Amino acid sequence: MSKKKAIFLKYLIYAIIILALFVMQNTPGMMEIAGIRPSFLLSAAVLFAMYEGEFEGAILAMVCGLFWDFGSGGLTGANAILFLILGVGIGLLTTHLLRRTIGTALLCCAVSILIQMLVNFTFTYFIWNQAHSGMFLLTQMLPAALYSIVLSPLVFLLIRFVFEKFQIILHPEEPNSI
Repeated sequence: MSKKKAIFLKYLIYAIIILALFVMQNTPGMMEIAGIRPSFLLSAAVLFAMYEGEFEGAILAMVCGLFWDFGSGGLTGANAILFLILGVGIGLLTTHLLRRTIGTALLCCAVSILIQMLVNFTFTYFIWNQAHSGMFLLTQMLPAALYSIVLSPLVFLLIRFVFEKFQIILHPEEPNSI
């Protein structure tokens, strides 16, 4: 297989993963526990940034953010910008400082999910002084964040598998590049 075809196929698979995670995240009743659904797109954005680096990872993270915005009905582009910033930061951290392990992935996903949750809470509820916003944070947003963090290793395993398979095809001369 030529490198161009392999690159095209890799990003096509990434697009299918993003679409599947979007459907899973936004389908009512799917993986829902007590009315709380996990958010897979932010975990995917973080993990794309971990494996693909700061540029490609940031672009994929931004695409995940756009899908999130389309599904949430909120301000279109707000999560895309936040995911882009997180993607660049995590891509740079894993390129220069951190190893790509499941522990690092879990930590990065947890921090990113909590940041996104607090930004969302601040601009949606706190600034507007919504009644019972603290209760909503504790009973809905925080459990959803914890549920997402618990399921993020599954997304990690999927993205790592795809990345490793294509790393072997695209860079056969680098046996220790993974």
